[in-house]
Amino acid sequence: MSGNVITETLLAYAFDGQVETARVEAALARVGTHYSPQLSEPPPLRTSIGPREGLALWRHDDDASRWPAWSKDGDFVVASSAAPGGWQRVVGDVAAEQAAVALARTLAERPERIAALAPPFVLAIRNVRDQRLVIVNDFAGAGRIYELRFAPGGDRGSLAEAAGFGSAGAVWSNRLGALPIFAGIAPEADEAAWALFAAAGWFLDETTPILGALKVPGGSVIRAGGPEPRAERRSSGAIEGLVAPREVPFGEALEAAAADTVGLVSGVAAAASKLIAVDLSGGRDSRVSAAAAFAAGVTAKFRTGDNHPGELELVERLLGDVEHDIATHNVTSGERSEPADELRDRLAAIHLVHDGMRNPQELRRPTKLPLRVKAQRPTLSGHGGEIAHGFYYPDARKLRGIERRGDRGLLARLERAGKRNAAAATNSAYSAYRQELERLLDAGRELGLEGPSLLDYFYLTQRLAHRSGLGSRSGRYSCCVAPGFVRAAFDLTPQERLDARLHSELIAKLVPEWQDVPFFVEPGRGAMPTLRRARIWEKPAHAAALGEIIAKGSSWQAIFRKRKVKAMWREIGKGQGHHHYEGVFDRIIWRETYDAHLAALAQAAR
Repeated sequence: MSGNVITETLLAYAFDGQVETARVEAALARVGTHYSPQLSEPPPLRTSIGPREGLALWRHDDDASRWPAWSKDGDFVVASSAAPGGWQRVVGDVAAEQAAVALARTLAERPERIAALAPPFVLAIRNVRDQRLVIVNDFAGAGRIYELRFAPGGDRGSLAEAAGFGSAGAVWSNRLGALPIFAGIAPEADEAAWALFAAAGWFLDETTPILGALKVPGGSVIRAGGPEPRAERRSSGAIEGLVAPREVPFGEALEAAAADTVGLVSGVAAAASKLIAVDLSGGRDSRVSAAAAFAAGVTAKFRTGDNHPGELELVERLLGDVEHDIATHNVTSGERSEPADELRDRLAAIHLVHDGMRNPQELRRPTKLPLRVKAQRPTLSGHGGEIAHGFYYPDARKLRGIERRGDRGLLARLERAGKRNAAAATNSAYSAYRQELERLLDAGRELGLEGPSLLDYFYLTQRLAHRSGLGSRSGRYSCCVAPGFVRAAFDLTPQERLDARLHSELIAKLVPEWQDVPFFVEPGRGAMPTLRRARIWEKPAHAAALGEIIAKGSSWQAIFRKRKVKAMWREIGKGQGHHHYEGVFDRIIWRETYDAHLAALAQAAR
């Protein structure tokens, strides 16, 4: 399967007491029935079910992967969302077909080893004999895993009310909607979380659009079963070791980054039964992954979007300068001007696939279900490279302004990132957003970070998993989130990030032929040029649906200022609207169409 889609469904559960197997099987059947319309062929279900804890995985066998999504070895059963990047660093010289169980055994005993693995992944491990369950995810939280705790007759504000289990417990899944369906409850919108969404553009930290359901933070370890049946969740400490200040010569950090990026590519290739793909643009980030692929001696298929004049020519120069095998180089063009599907139908499909947790800009991408089942070719990209070139301070002027204002400057920068030039959320939403920002920045300070580096910490722990494509499907990797690269990025000063020192020196080390090839955008000169494309209000079919939502919608009005939004829409009608308005309308559409998704989840839960 290709594109920004989630196709597998991983689920684990744990009860405080004994539960009839038939009730668990009925709950799993509800989940499978809900997600089956996504694919042209419903995926097979594998289970390891016990009266107190168990695992389930709906997934087609992937001809492109040697890594087993479902493994058994004696009393151990392991479900994997994907092959973790860098897995060979942890288990050594083990064939990919046997590596999942070996890795699971290590992480169950030494969860701090998560810090040696690159996102995105989730591993769920069941020890059948001991009736124990362990779940771990990658340090950035790009591998999705959500949690819902329930108790019969519990308070809906904190605990879901289970239907028929007769025991308190918890359920975890990479599909948010699977949680209330398994528990047998009608989900409700978490209005406080939606207010944060209105201000920020995504669901911050542990929040999700569903009341009582939480997003598990990156680098977490969940344990359930055994003598103490109640599930416990704690941090593995992985993120702390990757970002906390230290005194290390940069040359040493660079060596580790080179070893980790090459190791990540080698591991991805070893776990793949088909050629991997590499997305290569003229920028800094994707070039790191491409350079690591060449340094690893991996033959790959390259892909480039022909969106900016001169960029394709730069990529062709890069590929022409290396003496390595290149399977193919495919070039794609930009989007079509007019969508072929209705906006509400598109959002219904996207919410089924992503349960509201995808970047709301995703609504611009046509999504027609059911999707055809096919192999998911592992893909390398440059997602996450922003942590090493100052995403929130792309030029010297912005950096100086943030440093001059101190802590106030950090808050102001993140607040401005949410508002852009179209501040339309309610004042209470922005107030809640500010409080959340202060709490998240304080978490970085507790690790010893200060100044603009806190903005990079915020990007890594908050924005990356939600706003990049890294977590949007299994089988996508980036060398820019290899542990060694992340560690080296946080060894930089803010000015060195602005100068793209890590990118430049690492690429030169991996592929010396590229050390004098300029980046498409010179470091410290801002972001890539904006691609001119049709805005949502410039597409008649979508504009009509958006106009109806603004005129008749009700859910969005609880988190946005009605008069402001309508004034923006009038400006659009006069041809005077700012392109930043689109971000506000994306969020409004996302919220308004989510009600239909909640109704579908409630129906499935019955």
